[in-house]
Amino acid sequence: MKEKNDQSFTFIERGDYEIDTYNGITVYRFHKSNERLNGYYVVGSELTKWEEFEVNNGVLQGDYITFHPNGNVYTHSIYENGKLHGGNKVYFTSGKIKKLNFYNKNELFDKEMTYFESGQIKSESKVKNGEIIESVYYDLLGNIVSQKFIENNRTIRQKIKFGKVVSEEIASNYDNFNALKYYDDDGNLEIYVRLKKTDNTTFIIELDSLENEIKRIDMRKNPEEALKYKKYFN
Repeated sequence: MKEKNDQSFTFIERGDYEIDTYNGITVYRFHKSNERLNGYYVVGSELTKWEEFEVNNGVLQGDYITFHPNGNVYTHSIYENGKLHGGNKVYFTSGKIKKLNFYNKNELFDKEMTYFESGQIKSESKVKNGEIIESVYYDLLGNIVSQKFIENNRTIRQKIKFGKVVSEEIASNYDNFNALKYYDDDGNLEIYVRLKKTDNTTFIIELDSLENEIKRIDMRKNPEEALKYKKYFN
């Protein structure tokens, strides 16, 4: 970040520039002259600084920083030739780190972390091919409260209490299979249920642990029976 007495930057106001996009790359131009910005710029007023960034011939190159109204950094990103490349940070108004992830030429990669304002880890995720494939979420005491992962081409989201899985959301990554599992206090399967929509109606389908169909309810023809399952889909 540049200090206001540092002559290596140019101070401008919010309305002094505009942005265009070409082939996915943002280009910064002066509003009046339409010339491309070039160098390090601080955007704000005499009392407030909103953002600062470095551009090379109008294209972001290096730091891009935004600020909270209290003056603390809100976001800090790194760009290379107009693309996010490197660490990307988000901060609480207090200045404490809130989120950290990494980019490789505009594609999310490696990992993503989020934090409580007290500093404890709130979540940690693995990234592959630009997408989060695994996540674990914690409470303030460090206990796992939920997790997400991919298994057998399905995305599984689990809720956890006292170290035990209490429910699962299951979504297929290749067809329209979506289902919910609920477990009792001993970890036994309580119910396995899914919704299946057709052109004419929606069915509630109850499955056993091997995904064999136990019961099928037409929600339009049997609304009272379908209401018995409402709590599971809430």
